[in-house]
Amino acid sequence: MDIRIDLHSRAGACFVAACIILPVFSPFSLRGADDPTCSLCELVSAVDPERIEKTIRELSGADTVYIAGQPQVLFTRFALSPRKLLALEYLLDEVRDLGFDPRVQTFTLNVQRPDLMGVALSGSGDTLWAGAIEGKVYRGLTSGDWNDFSLCAQLDMMIWNLKVDGRGRLWAGGKQNGISYGALYYSDDGGESWELKYAGNSANNIRTIQEIDFWKGEEAMAVGAYGTIFSMTYLLGEWWVKEIGPEKVNYLSLHGTAASGARHWWVVGDVGYLFETENQGGDWNGVSLTTASLYDIDFYDARRGVIVGDKITFHTVDGGASWNEVAVDATLRTVCLIDSLTVAAGGTGGDIWMSLDGGA
Repeated sequence: MDIRIDLHSRAGACFVAACIILPVFSPFSLRGADDPTCSLCELVSAVDPERIEKTIRELSGADTVYIAGQPQVLFTRFALSPRKLLALEYLLDEVRDLGFDPRVQTFTLNVQRPDLMGVALSGSGDTLWAGAIEGKVYRGLTSGDWNDFSLCAQLDMMIWNLKVDGRGRLWAGGKQNGISYGALYYSDDGGESWELKYAGNSANNIRTIQEIDFWKGEEAMAVGAYGTIFSMTYLLGEWWVKEIGPEKVNYLSLHGTAASGARHWWVVGDVGYLFETENQGGDWNGVSLTTASLYDIDFYDARRGVIVGDKITFHTVDGGASWNEVAVDATLRTVCLIDSLTVAAGGTGGDIWMSLDGGA
């Protein structure tokens, strides 16, 4: 009888399940590879709880294992663990010890889960929203079960970003379905119902809105693909949109924006460009910091800021008068200054990077 070990390249939970189930059968119940009466049902009925516990401890790194006579510590909580091949050798040895001839099959398991593109936290910190690329908005309470998120809305758009402004209104930016123009929606009731605030068309040429940020509930800046950029101002109980024009930012695709003070905005984008305006988009100054793409920017106050990008970061302590470069071995796409010295950044492959010295 052959036992097949399935390595799921995209489903860590399934990989761990396979790792646990296959080697846990007690030797006394296994008749051998050539015995036709050895069925899967008999194998399952002979699961040994003690062997399950041992396997879990060894695969999680709690206990040392020996592979080819060498001590190893495994951490296989995810299928893309860098020590996955060592875990495979461990499993093969375990199954062979039970009298079976294991074979390895690699395949991709497509799990039907949403691709989340943005998250937003309420001002009170008790509600969290998550937006999916297919236009779904999910909502949950931070005080409850983190698995207890429910669908609260389906928007006619691809969501790229969620944000809550200083007045408690929830915003979703992205792209209209079926066309390449952008869309900006808002909700005044916690995500239950939505209104279209601004839509791209052939006249304004607003493309995918990749990021929107707010300054104290009074100002906002939105940026996106192919030079998409516009500002908003809160006046007389409403947000008013002002188009800026892609020529002000060299028609570059823009990925991140942040304010360091009233009317003082910064924007980062392709080919390492950083743009600055001190009058909320009326005039812009641009500088190329690098040739790599820059994906996000954040300021803690008027002086301290951080930029992240493709294997590179920059930080300033003088309000952007100078930017100091730091190379990192990751592509970082989002950044947040938690305080004046603590920086958190997220990147491709699930990497989370931290700095305790302001990004230096």
